[in-house]
Amino acid sequence: MNRARTALLATMALALALTAGCSDDDGDDAENASDEPAPEYSIITEDLPDGGIGEAELLIPDATVETAEAAIRDYADTIDGPEAVTVQVVRTEDAAVIVCRADWPDLDDTMNCPDPGGN
Repeated sequence: MNRARTALLATMALALALTAGCSDDDGDDAENASDEPAPEYSIITEDLPDGGIGEAELLIPDATVETAEAAIRDYADTIDGPEAVTVQVVRTEDAAVIVCRADWPDLDDTMNCPDPGGN
């Protein structure tokens, strides 16, 4: 009886170890905060000094909060060089209203979407 119980426990432990190793979650919830696919956007302005503080403005004519956040995250994945970058999304090139903005690399802590019409 002890052998059967030991074998059962060993099999359960092996099954648990195998399923834990096959997880799809990479443990980085901040990076996966939005399931929204990145929309197409144009880069209106981009200043990315090596080691400095940069800025970028993205244009999405029909932006919502969700699409603006997704675009910011998508653009942030391409940043290489600056120490920090403020990224914002607008609907027109001469926009007075910002749909969303965030400071890379702390996107989750700084994401701000002040446009009340962006929902």
